[in-house]
Amino acid sequence: MMKHGILIFTLAAVALVCVSLWLVYWPFTPPEDADPVEIKVRWGASFAEVERRLIESKAVRHGSVFSLAARLTGLGRELKAGLYRFPRGSSVHHVLTSLESGRGGYVKVTLPEGLRIGQIAAVLEARLEIDSAAFVALAHDSAFIAELGIGAPSLEGYLFPETYFFSFGIGERRVIRAMVEQLRARLPRTMPPDRTLHQVLTLASIIEGEAMLAGEMDTIASVYCNRLSAGMCLQADPTIQYLIEGTPRRLLNRDLEIDSPYNTYKYAGLPPGPINSPGLDAILAAVEPAKTGYLYFVADGEGGHIFSTTLREHLRAKRRFDRIRAQVRREQSG
Repeated sequence: MMKHGILIFTLAAVALVCVSLWLVYWPFTPPEDADPVEIKVRWGASFAEVERRLIESKAVRHGSVFSLAARLTGLGRELKAGLYRFPRGSSVHHVLTSLESGRGGYVKVTLPEGLRIGQIAAVLEARLEIDSAAFVALAHDSAFIAELGIGAPSLEGYLFPETYFFSFGIGERRVIRAMVEQLRARLPRTMPPDRTLHQVLTLASIIEGEAMLAGEMDTIASVYCNRLSAGMCLQADPTIQYLIEGTPRRLLNRDLEIDSPYNTYKYAGLPPGPINSPGLDAILAAVEPAKTGYLYFVADGEGGHIFSTTLREHLRAKRRFDRIRAQVRREQSG
């Protein structure tokens, strides 16, 4: 009698294992036009919460099967935050192991050169759904900035523009740390002996804001360095744009009178800090500017600049650009 009971128990156990394996690996047949289902798993999300999303979104066809398979196998108990895309018809095993490993849970985020902290926060909020206000606050938090080993009042200029792959649901602190670490990894090994990193990034941010062509950056850098050496005001338009709220616009004479240490038309030397996040080309130009005698430059109307060594040459180039700009306005209005 006891042997009979053991046999029944053994058969039942084997059947349970077989059923478990069948439930886990059973591939559902998806409709031919089925689109992948997107599932967002945030940090700290419970299995029950994710299970509900999978069932409601029909990422898994039969919720009861999924629930039973998860309980029998124990898979999916250690979820990794991320943004997942599951084809309809994936096996339960594929879904559960993906959630445990974090496979496919990364989001591509491209942050172009020249963005300010607020603009970076907006991109990250759109792509990762982070709290943009919290991001901006952290980027100005003196205690957090000190933790990063940075001696600056904000992280303006220290958030390196790059293409990143972040886990969906990642926290603001981890994003900022990754961007600062990327900056440190990309900085040139040799820095100017007469400038701090903060000063290099400040100059690089002005170059980034001014240059339309990467090939001109070292020449633009030479103009600013020559003016700094001569004790002249930089007269850099991007520093004035930094003081004006809203989208960039044509500067007016009254803008040049704004009383701020960032107004490089009123105050000589570099402004207190960076005005955007410069890219590597701008940083390299600030570290090693071209050797020129130029003190002035003005747009040439084609995306580049005309460089001059004397004020007379500069004014002649400026009059030429003013004629081009007037012609463009006439054509647009006509």
